[in-house]
Amino acid sequence: MLAPREESSPSRPGAGTPAHSNGSDGFEPHPDPSAANPARTGQMKRSVSSADGLWRGMTSPRGILLLAVMISTILGFTRFNRYGESWDERLDFQYGEDSVRYYTANGRFWDEYGELRYYGPAYLAAAQTGSGYLRPVLPGWEVTDVRHLFNHLTFQVATVALYFLCRTFIGPWPSLLAALVFATQPLLFGHSFINQKDIPFMTGFLAAAALGFRLGLAPSERRPDTATDLRTDWSAASTRQRILFISLVLGTGAACLELLVLMKVALPALQRTVVAAYHGESISVFNRVFALLAQGADRLSPESYVEKATVLYMGFRWIVILAGFAATAISAGSLFRSARALVARASTHGLTWGLAGGVALGLTMSIRALGVAAAALVILVVLLNRNWKHLPGLGLFLLTAALTCYATWPALHGGAIQRFWESITIMSHYPWRGGVLYAGTIYQPQDLPLQYLPGLMAIQFTLPSMVLALAGVAITVRRAIGGNGRWAETLALLVWFAAPVATAILGDSTVYGNFRQFLFVTPPLFVFAGAAFEVLAARIRSAAATGLIAAAVLLPGILGIVRLHPYEYVYYNALVGGVSGAFRSYEMDYWCTSYREAMIWINQAAPADAEVAAAPPEHVAQNFARPDLQVFYAQTPEDLDGRQPVFGLACGRGNNDLWFFPESAVAHEVAIEGARLAVIRDLQRPDNEGQD
Repeated sequence: MLAPREESSPSRPGAGTPAHSNGSDGFEPHPDPSAANPARTGQMKRSVSSADGLWRGMTSPRGILLLAVMISTILGFTRFNRYGESWDERLDFQYGEDSVRYYTANGRFWDEYGELRYYGPAYLAAAQTGSGYLRPVLPGWEVTDVRHLFNHLTFQVATVALYFLCRTFIGPWPSLLAALVFATQPLLFGHSFINQKDIPFMTGFLAAAALGFRLGLAPSERRPDTATDLRTDWSAASTRQRILFISLVLGTGAACLELLVLMKVALPALQRTVVAAYHGESISVFNRVFALLAQGADRLSPESYVEKATVLYMGFRWIVILAGFAATAISAGSLFRSARALVARASTHGLTWGLAGGVALGLTMSIRALGVAAAALVILVVLLNRNWKHLPGLGLFLLTAALTCYATWPALHGGAIQRFWESITIMSHYPWRGGVLYAGTIYQPQDLPLQYLPGLMAIQFTLPSMVLALAGVAITVRRAIGGNGRWAETLALLVWFAAPVATAILGDSTVYGNFRQFLFVTPPLFVFAGAAFEVLAARIRSAAATGLIAAAVLLPGILGIVRLHPYEYVYYNALVGGVSGAFRSYEMDYWCTSYREAMIWINQAAPADAEVAAAPPEHVAQNFARPDLQVFYAQTPEDLDGRQPVFGLACGRGNNDLWFFPESAVAHEVAIEGARLAVIRDLQRPDNEGQD
């Protein structure tokens, strides 16, 4: 196993110290100032010990992981972070911004966002808000780059979470290698900047599973009879304490009930009352209150007062609920003295893991409803381990997740269960009508061959990582069957990967954009890769040889990132001849991030006030265009409708660049390793040379 080698120390005092003579050489030994100062001697020893401890920490697996994460994070703050904008990026982040406004608006949400309402906004809202605060301190940055920074920071959390998930199965050094291999996959690294959809979901799913697995593995020490202690405390409490506690529980419960169920009744009733009071048509007490609070009401419309009342209502209800929970907790702590000891033992019994994992799970579900599958994995681990004492922690895990998801997903308000289920069913059969290029053929998303998902994973991850992953599956399963491994967690990893893939293959799910929607199923592959590396390192028994193998496993990914930047996500391995071999047979820049680089060229070449025809996503091209340029949608001469654009722009998704104004000459192209990602055609000059 790869491990730090400890420095050897002299076996006897004075070893390695030159002997001094008072004789013929004429040298006197230098006096040791610490010999006459014991306090200074102790101080020096502590200093050496502190430095040694710091060095050991920095060269430990966690220290190296932290260093790698810091380096990756620093890259995000440099000009390395100059990626193109992905297809739906601005629309997604606008949805996140509007989700934040929901909490200070009137709650009209579900029917206003079309298909976007089926996505949870938790990450988009947080990243959009954070970008607003960070952009002023990053002068000269495009808003796109600031958002990409947040995406990339989220991926660092995934790297750390993968390390701790690996530690459930294998030692620290193999876990470190697995995390580094994961972090240096060109496909994942590229997505970590440009993908505001699937990277946050993968991160949340991974974090929820890692924390949830810890819940199932937490120590199970024997507890006192908590129920008996609570009954004793209740009997000893005064009548006033009991009445106060019951009142708080009922009041907080009623507030939660209003939040979960009655908002569709209470909020419209409030709005109708405000309108009636505005016109003096409500009951007298409401009319008087409105007149007192809204003096000079004729200067504003009724709708303005409805919005003000809604803002106050929505803020007030959260204050009431949070205050109710706080007061109930304080009352319970005063009444049930044994509850204090229960809280003190919370981490021992998995409640801490349950709370932390529940928050992670809730946020994950509030990114994509499918995050609920992480809960199924955790339940599987807890039940198969038969760790019944952790059922309260599991309950807290699920309850916290449900509350977190509901609180951060406005579209669920007013019909949580129905809308959550609707989101799952709609998104599993998303109505996408484009073609998908795979193995040289363009398929409809519902007609993809059975090997589509596993086949793409095999050719888009680095070869060493996939070889180790396959070997690791066999090793881990064999250990579990033989009783030498964690069979419940191993089964959960297999289900994590296989169940979504099998469901997509057999259930006619809509799949497109290669396997980006399935990035969340890939972390188990790297856990298995780490397990294989652990066995390999144990057999080699040489730190130097193990280090060389680790470098060989990491090198293809690192080189791929360097070679393909800023289009790392188009990576293909040697099984299909690399990027150049996959070109025209597999999707490349399917999110058209190359439009940014293409527009830089057009901005320099186009005359003033020129028009540019662009294939979708033309709005991305417009975002990077000079202020005087007009970018409009066109893919055929018929789409021009009499306009005379100077240039035409198309990306290579589905080989669309081949039939985009093929009669016009190629003015410029954006390419990487021989693969054309985008083409710029001179629409004023015919193609007389047959450039395509």
